[in-house]
Amino acid sequence: MIRFALCAVAFSFALVLPAGADDFKKPTRTPVESSAEQARVIAEGARLHDRGDYDGAIEKYESVLALNPDDVVAIYELGYSHFARKDYAQALEYARKGVRYVSDLRPQFLLQIASCQDNMGDGERAVKTYRKMIKEFPGVPLVHFNLAVTYARQDKRELAKEQLKKELAISPDHRSSHYLLGMLLEEEGYRIPAVLALSRFLILEPNTERSGAALGGLQKLIQAGVSIENEKKVTLMIKPDTRKDEGDFARLELMLSLVAAGLALEENRVEQFCSFFRNLIEVVGREQRKLGFTGAYYIPYFREIKERGYTDAFAYLIHAGSPDGEVGQWLIANEDRVEEFLEWSRDYPWPSDGSKSRKK
Repeated sequence: MIRFALCAVAFSFALVLPAGADDFKKPTRTPVESSAEQARVIAEGARLHDRGDYDGAIEKYESVLALNPDDVVAIYELGYSHFARKDYAQALEYARKGVRYVSDLRPQFLLQIASCQDNMGDGERAVKTYRKMIKEFPGVPLVHFNLAVTYARQDKRELAKEQLKKELAISPDHRSSHYLLGMLLEEEGYRIPAVLALSRFLILEPNTERSGAALGGLQKLIQAGVSIENEKKVTLMIKPDTRKDEGDFARLELMLSLVAAGLALEENRVEQFCSFFRNLIEVVGREQRKLGFTGAYYIPYFREIKERGYTDAFAYLIHAGSPDGEVGQWLIANEDRVEEFLEWSRDYPWPSDGSKSRKK
C-alpha cells in the first residue's frame, strides 16, 4: 500500500538542493513491475516503517532496487522512509528520480518533492511545486493540505485557510485539515467556526495527544468572555467588534455568550457542552446562508446530528480523552449508540465544493 508524504511539524534548516528543473517535464522512463518476491520484501519494509524502524525499511527497499532499479514502488517507499527519518535531502533525491517514470505514483512523487522543499527551508519553492501540481493533478488528496501547512509556516493565514477548505472538499475525513483549520480560526478569534471545526476533528480523532489540545481549545471557546467570581457572580464580557470575513457571527456570538454565561456554573463539562451545542445549532441554523464556508460545510452536518438525536453520543465521544471517569463509563454503556452515530457520520454526504450547500 502506498503511503503519502506529509509535511513534518518541526522546521528544518538543512541546505536546500538546487531546484529540479525537470520535475514537471513529461516523464519518459518506463518502470519495471515488482516480482512477487520483490513485492513481498517491499511489504516487509512497509511494516518495518510503520513500526518506526526506518533504517530496517530502507535496507529492504534498497535490496529490491539492487535487483530492479526501475521499481517505482520501491523508489517511492525508500524516499518516504528517508522523509520519515528527516533525511530530506535523500528523500528529495529519490522523489526526483521517481518523478521521471511514467507511473500512477507521479502525483505522490511531486507531493514528496514539495514536502522536502518546505522542510528544507525553501517554502517559496514548495509553494510553486504545489501550485504546479494542483494544475497538473486537480483533486489529488493532501496537496491542498500540504500547501496550507507551508502557508501557515509563512504566517499567511488567509491563504492557509483557503487551502484547508479546498482540501476538506476533497477529503472530508482528513483529520489534520479540520484540526489545523480549527486552530487557525481559534487563534484569530472566529469563535463559532472554530467550535465546529474542532468538534469535527474530535469526532474523527477523540483520544490522542492533540485531541487534548483541541478539547482544551473547544472548552476555552465555549467559555470565551465569561468570568466566574463565585456562584452568585458571573460576568459576561462582549467583544465590541467581531471579524466578519468568515461570516457574520456577531449577533449569534452575543446570544451564545449569554447561553454560556447561564451554563458557567454547570460542573459536568459534557452536559455543559450538550446544552451549548443544542443552543448553537438552534441559533446558527436560521442564519446558515450568511455564514460562508462554515454555514455551507459544517452547519448542515451538525444540525443533522442534533435532529437525529446524536447529540449525547457526539458530546461524550469528543470528551473521550478527558480525565472524567464518567465519560468512559457512558461510552461503554452506550457503545451501540456511539457506533450508530459513527456509522452515520462515515456515510454523511459532504459537499464536494465547500462554498455550496449539499443537495438533500
